[in-house]
Amino acid sequence: MIPAQVETLRELEESGVKIRRFPDEVLNALHDSWDEVRSELMAKSPEFDEAYTSLMEHAEKMQQWHDLQTLPSKTDVQGD
Repeated sequence: MIPAQVETLRELEESGVKIRRFPDEVLNALHDSWDEVRSELMAKSPEFDEAYTSLMEHAEKMQQWHDLQTLPSKTDVQGD
């Protein structure tokens, strides 16, 4: 099953929209802002703190599985 976001990107490109990634500076600023907001929310809301901590623990476990089952790229295998 193709995620809806991927299908939407295809439709937009087919209609002539050029899809671009945000510049790293913008993504870094967004990340820094999220870190600040998240810290404030975690300090103010025990419920948010518990939910976010649980989510990150789950994500860490899933990342371990992802890392174990993902095939390396051909360049990693060949040593290039």
